[in-house]
Amino acid sequence: GLVDGEVPGVVNDFGVTWNGQRVAFGVGNPDTTIFSANQSLNAWHYVAATRISATGLMAIYVDGNLAASGVGPIGTRTSPSNLKVGALQSLVTYFNGSLDEVRLYNVARSSIQILADYQADTLAAHAIGAAYSVLYSNDAGVNWTYVSTANVTLEGGNGDTSARILQADNIHVVTSTGPGAAT
Repeated sequence: GLVDGEVPGVVNDFGVTWNGQRVAFGVGNPDTTIFSANQSLNAWHYVAATRISATGLMAIYVDGNLAASGVGPIGTRTSPSNLKVGALQSLVTYFNGSLDEVRLYNVARSSIQILADYQADTLAAHAIGAAYSVLYSNDAGVNWTYVSTANVTLEGGNGDTSARILQADNIHVVTSTGPGAAT
């Protein structure tokens, strides 16, 4: 499970999990589950699931893009007394990977908000050798940040060039209002 609120029986529960190579999002009463297409394994993915209580509209987003949608039951899903992050409620199956920045909202985020969150997510850098510098923006190119260090290599990432958090020793950060215009 990624975030699981499963409760035994036919009740108003919900959960999001990694199912083989797919993301699954399900709600109960009656049980309704939607699945993304297969995703690459051993790679970083940004996953979001939304549900509109009044209409039952459910959606899964992977890496900022709509990956699946469907309609489930309407109404709130408040049966779970607690949520498990990184495991199913049964504690029998655990997520085999890393979870970062788990966020829960009391509203369904729009596709534009989800894409913006994906583009603003982080990329870690670790001090292991060669000199490195990067120019990045976390606000669609309005402001830019230049980061350099003598000991860093980037790992992972979501493939775009926006918003990265560079974690390294002895870094130098310069912010600007555009590429090449330091402030």
